[in-house]
Amino acid sequence: MPAKIANHAVPGRVSFWLLVLLLVVTSPALLATPVLELDQDSGKTPLVGQMEMLDVSGNGMSLAEVQAGLHSWSLVNDRRISMGLGHFDLWFRFRAHNASGESLRQLLEIAYATIDYADIYVLDIEGNLIRSHSMGDRLPFRERPIEHHYFITPLEWPAGATRDIYIHARTTGAMELPLMLWSENAFIRHDQNRQMLAGLYFGAMLMILIYNVVMFFGVRERSFLYYVGLVLCLPLFVASLEGYAFQYFWPEATAWNQRSIGVFLTLTITFGLLFSYDFLRLGTANIGNLVRTGTRLAGGLPIIMAATVLFADYLTMLTTVIVGAVIACSIPLLLSIYGLRTLGAAFRYYLMAWAALLMGGIAFAGNRSALLPQNIITENAVQLGSTLLVIMLSIAMAARLNQQRRSMYEAQLAALEHEREARQARDDALQIELKAKQELEAKVDERTRELKEANTALQELSSRDALTGLHNRRHFDEQLVREYVRGYRHQQSVALIFADIDRFKEFNDEHGHLVGDDCLRAVADLMSECITRGGDLLARYGGEEFCILLPGTDLEGARAVAERVRERIADTEYMVAGTPVPLTISLGVTAMVPATSEDAQNLVKQADQALYEAKRQGRNRVITFEQPAET
Repeated sequence: MPAKIANHAVPGRVSFWLLVLLLVVTSPALLATPVLELDQDSGKTPLVGQMEMLDVSGNGMSLAEVQAGLHSWSLVNDRRISMGLGHFDLWFRFRAHNASGESLRQLLEIAYATIDYADIYVLDIEGNLIRSHSMGDRLPFRERPIEHHYFITPLEWPAGATRDIYIHARTTGAMELPLMLWSENAFIRHDQNRQMLAGLYFGAMLMILIYNVVMFFGVRERSFLYYVGLVLCLPLFVASLEGYAFQYFWPEATAWNQRSIGVFLTLTITFGLLFSYDFLRLGTANIGNLVRTGTRLAGGLPIIMAATVLFADYLTMLTTVIVGAVIACSIPLLLSIYGLRTLGAAFRYYLMAWAALLMGGIAFAGNRSALLPQNIITENAVQLGSTLLVIMLSIAMAARLNQQRRSMYEAQLAALEHEREARQARDDALQIELKAKQELEAKVDERTRELKEANTALQELSSRDALTGLHNRRHFDEQLVREYVRGYRHQQSVALIFADIDRFKEFNDEHGHLVGDDCLRAVADLMSECITRGGDLLARYGGEEFCILLPGTDLEGARAVAERVRERIADTEYMVAGTPVPLTISLGVTAMVPATSEDAQNLVKQADQALYEAKRQGRNRVITFEQPAET
């Protein structure tokens, strides 16, 4: 492609010989420059082999400088322009001729969404600028000539015209320039297929996300929470990488767009590692030193990646997060011996999931670097690998849940078998006892008495909560029905108090379960001191919830008891490791004269509603249930 020569006044022979020398030097380049012939039948035209490249990194040349100087342009023969990571300032040019008798319109596509700046210049054969376009992910999205997540530039050739197209690409990070020239119809057909696959991918991710959010609220397993974070961040990373996020979510936020790839990839790796740690039970597993060291080192990856995202330059950030992602995806290989031995089928699905993502990343890199053929699989390798990842991880979690259920079922079967053996042994003992009854009557009577005492003690133990020593919920349910029927028979008021330790989950998370157990025992002791009547019942209802059943007590009397309990606990200084920790309790109170003998649970509902209202109004208070006014 001829360089445009500036017209400097050089006297006489010197001007002539300089012109001859310039023509001699540049004539091989002119002869070697290919001319791309286009017509109305040109649909998809690859530009590899049809264009030249000039690397001006560090020099920062303008269009005029590129035209005016003598530069070493090189013909691009690689199947795909991929130059790795770095700081790049490259010029490309190609010449195209409209061989048809009609005007021709083509679309120049750069199918890579993370180029900082891409300037397109259209010149006539004499080197005069006809039109230019400036694009890039560091410019607002609205400045693109065609609103597309890739960079699309319309080009026009009048009938028989020749145009020189200059492309100035500047970027920091990964330099890829997949250039293609399309007719409008061919591009629309190709882009429809591409957008359809993108829609299927993001739609599938959304469905999996919603399903697992519902599953988390159903089973309350932390693994599902980490998995939901993974499924949320992974498609956001893909959307940022492919330009969809810049197009639809933050078209003006160019600075954030530069960091979004690192942010979402870091979050994806973070949730993936948290999921792996919880899914494989590495916190409690008996693992070897190699695996333990590997998991500890892996825990530092998200911290390093997050630090570079927040504070490092873009190239350092991109290099770090890519290396971190490769290491994180390789961790399942380190855990394979441990996982296959201890987790069985669930780990096999887990291993296949991360292998699919790793293979998808390798195929994507091979496609970008032209090491693998360009087809629908390699072009969408990241989407395919991430889809297989979330599907296989979902199957792995289902397999682990089934394995847990199977283990529980087998444990129940073993317990039933032991019970059957115990019953058989007891029957045998009874037969022996019956045969020896006459001669060992005194001994049998003594044994019978001991058995009765043991059964009584066992019954008492079965009605007690092992942690606090209070009566348990089963005993409370039985006593509630009994007192409710008695209240109905004698038309006496029955009162019920529900109590819940305020913010106990946060207390447990901060100080640990052992301190939490001590706290439950302390609260049980304090409440026992406030219950003095012989017929009243204090029980642990479940977790940090307690209940007090007060037969023959009206609403005001029950409220007085509840207030006494609240003040006793609030005034007691609870110490943790020598430091006082505030401890309060919320109580809901209700009382009624039973109208029937079969509606004891209505009393529980009212007390629970009053407790909920006490929590809602700010905790550390007593709320009585208000009966709806009769109409």
